Amino acid sequence: MSDPAAGTISSRLLPLLQQLRQVAGEKDRDRINRYILDTLAKLYGIEDGAIYLYFLHGNQHWLAINAALTHRDGEREISSIDPYQLNVHARQELEGLPHLQTPLQDGTRHLEESQHWQLLVYPLLHKDTPYALIELQRATPFAADELEELDQFIGILQDHLNLVRYAETDTLTGMLNRKTFDENLDRVLASVHECEVENIPASGEQRHLPPEPGLIWLAVMDIDHFKQINDNFGHIIGDEVLILLSQLMRDSFRLHDQLFRFGGEEFVAVLRTGSAEDTVRVLERFREHVAEHAFPLVGQVTISIGYTLVDPLDTPTELVARADSALYYAKQNGRNMVACYEDLRAAGLIGGGQAKATEIELF
Repeated sequence: MSDPAAGTISSRLLPLLQQLRQVAGEKDRDRINRYILDTLAKLYGIEDGAIYLYFLHGNQHWLAINAALTHRDGEREISSIDPYQLNVHARQELEGLPHLQTPLQDGTRHLEESQHWQLLVYPLLHKDTPYALIELQRATPFAADELEELDQFIGILQDHLNLVRYAETDTLTGMLNRKTFDENLDRVLASVHECEVENIPASGEQRHLPPEPGLIWLAVMDIDHFKQINDNFGHIIGDEVLILLSQLMRDSFRLHDQLFRFGGEEFVAVLRTGSAEDTVRVLERFREHVAEHAFPLVGQVTISIGYTLVDPLDTPTELVARADSALYYAKQNGRNMVACYEDLRAAGLIGGGQAKATEIELF
């Protein structure tokens, strides 16, 4: 006689494997998150669920909801927040959430139950370090065979997400890479357009909108005289400078700023601030922080920064070219300084033509 439980497992495994095949072909995190929550809701009766991104910023532990599953009036709803658009309102401190703290600390599945519901939480790990959580809840208890299936599903899913994560990040510093920047800048520009389209004059003559609360800025940063560091101390020490600088960036910028390594000694930050004054204050603070830091063997290292306001009418090429022009000005006028494209243009210090990054000697 066949085991009834075995039939139950196989009836779920086939659609589960089919969904895994779909997820394996996906690289877009939003679509992957929707696949995950939709599949688990259909096959395991999950009534509420969430996918959180986990951040350690300074000494504080933070979570941000990346996707959520809810049931309203008998209808299943899945909502998501683009990880490149997350803001402070989508974040919460981990303190006071023990059911989420435990799996992050242990790195293992956590099961919690009450009289009316069961809660299942899986941490997602990269190199044994947690970076996300999957939280699942339903009214009926999870059976042993269901937990075994879910363990396998989450394990395979984690392997795929780690491959996606590997493709998105710079192997040396762990920061987001140039490819990720190129692929997602359009989404940043689109978000600005959605916020500001009503403020564009009907004539369309206003090319660059004035700084307003919540607008976005792009800053390009370059280590001064980095070639000399490599020549004098070797590439291993040069790499250590890049790693330390990336850590200083994480410590200095806010949790919702997006940080990238463009390649070589060049880094990019996408900032959200309330005013032009706030932006220059943030960038000057970081420049000073780097200049005051004692780098092993090398001693003092400085950076030059060029930045520009993100306009909803920009193309990615125009945006980066403007920030590069401001960076070029900083390099040509003493280095170890912060330069704003809009300010330089208004003062007549640079023209409308954009300098090509490939033609600029930044060392």
